Amino acid sequence: MIHRLLTLCSAVVVAFVLAAPTSAQAASNQSQIKNLYNQLKALPNIGGPNAKVVQLVQKLAKLDPAKAATYYKTGLTKIAPLGASATALSLAKSVNNIVKKAGLPAGKINSVTKLVTKAANSYVPPTPTPTPYQAMLSHAGVAIFA
Repeated sequence: MIHRLLTLCSAVVVAFVLAAPTSAQAASNQSQIKNLYNQLKALPNIGGPNAKVVQLVQKLAKLDPAKAATYYKTGLTKIAPLGASATALSLAKSVNNIVKKAGLPAGKINSVTKLVTKAANSYVPPTPTPTPYQAMLSHAGVAIFA
């Protein structure tokens, strides 16, 4: 009887010791996810530095792969016009790879990758804002040269 009680007590102590760092790490991950997501949302729409957007979305996808589609869609709104199509496609591939390697259930992986692929396919890259000189030329009339 005492042997069983000691075994049970030691199992509870081991479980408590192993569970405590996990919950502390989860709380740390949640605060880190919140911080990174706030940084992503703080970037200007259609003007954020593409490298920074890619970096933040990839970090968020690694920390919380279940919500990777949300982070990807938010990142799409932040991508600058220059090189937007290539950046969006490469980011979609990397997010899908991160989700596939995350160890989620197969149904969740399919769901997230479908959402990311759907967002990538429906993405229309923004047009660059013309310089004042270019804008002036588009409003100019047709010149006749003799």
